[in-house]
Amino acid sequence: MLAEEGLSPAHEAELKGMQRFCAAHFDHARTDPDLDLLRADAERFAQLFPR
Repeated sequence: MLAEEGLSPAHEAELKGMQRFCAAHFDHARTDPDLDLLRADAERFAQLFPR
């Protein structure tokens, strides 16, 4: 679950869209050698939102 119970469907859809965007961003960060600093954030994100 992404957020607390009782959110409107529109709000929950927006949160899911943000999750997909962040997942794509951090997937890229894991593979780009110039983005070492973001790699730790990517790992923390993966723990917060397991796929």
